[in-house]
Amino acid sequence: TRWSRKVKSDLMRDFKSLRKLAQQDLYTLSDMTDTKHHKFLAMFGFHLLKTVALENGDYKHIYISEI
Repeated sequence: TRWSRKVKSDLMRDFKSLRKLAQQDLYTLSDMTDTKHHKFLAMFGFHLLKTVALENGDYKHIYISEI
């Protein structure tokens, strides 16, 4: 499915339903350089919580959507 206003609208509606069902904070990992993903997460109310070092030496951002 290609990205469109309808896809965005449907996804936002579904995410709103998920947030009503999941009454807890949601977390996600993101590559530090993936600015498209960061913008997508911000659109759904996620914000950067912190940056963590993984066991393999890579670093990732942890994003959170708080209730």
